[in-house]
Amino acid sequence: MESCRLRGLPIYGRAVTTDVGLAFTFEEWNLWDDMDAWREATVGTVAERLAKLSDPDRRPALRESESVAVTCPIVDIVLLETESPQYRRYAETRVGDIAADVIVYDLNSLAIGPSEKVHDMPAGEWRRVQRASGYHYVLVNGEVTIQEDNETGSSPGRLLRDN
Repeated sequence: MESCRLRGLPIYGRAVTTDVGLAFTFEEWNLWDDMDAWREATVGTVAERLAKLSDPDRRPALRESESVAVTCPIVDIVLLETESPQYRRYAETRVGDIAADVIVYDLNSLAIGPSEKVHDMPAGEWRRVQRASGYHYVLVNGEVTIQEDNETGSSPGRLLRDN
């Protein structure tokens, strides 16, 4: 980030943390009671719950569930306040309405896949790619471009070159 700022690019690292004051454990807490698939999978003894959550046939329903009690789609999250004067204009604005780049990921799940050859260049030419996983959301200019490791087809950004 420092090299970007030295080149005059307004790049800043940002994070938000919240102390929820609760211990989330399998033993005494079910964070997802508002979703049928999750509620059913997280009822029972710890061993029963682990077995249910390990069942690959259950996973599609779990992945498709969206909690409204605890979370919402990231584009609907609202920035309530900021300490930075230059961002105060965004107070009380939905993340999806802010032209911002945001990455939401699970640090423990980040991984790089094998190198592969794809033929998606003009005239059928190929290039090598290495796909990553562990990314819940990537927003560019406030638009979701990657959701749960899948490209959405949206490409609102522009190429930046280091000349």
